[in-house]
Amino acid sequence: MDYSKNPQNAQESATLKLNEPAKGLIKQGHKVYNLTAGELDFPTPAAIMKGVAKNLRQNKYTPALGLPELREKIAAFLNQKYKTFYNGRPISP
Repeated sequence: MDYSKNPQNAQESATLKLNEPAKGLIKQGHKVYNLTAGELDFPTPAAIMKGVAKNLRQNKYTPALGLPELREKIAAFLNQKYKTFYNGRPISP
């Protein structure tokens, strides 16, 4: 069987490339908020897991911009805690 030669040219993902230095800084005792590889150092809130699980049961990925209801709840949380004015709509175009 012939296999594609494309994997031989594959490069490490930028996410994983950034993750290693972040882990190194953490080992050195630095406070790092490492969001590079989705390996959070705190538990995922139940409401987030519930929303993700709902989409998985529907055999769908969550939207790339996030769940609209979750974005709205995050915006409300930030507005209350930090006196900001987010509305849950995407910031980027």
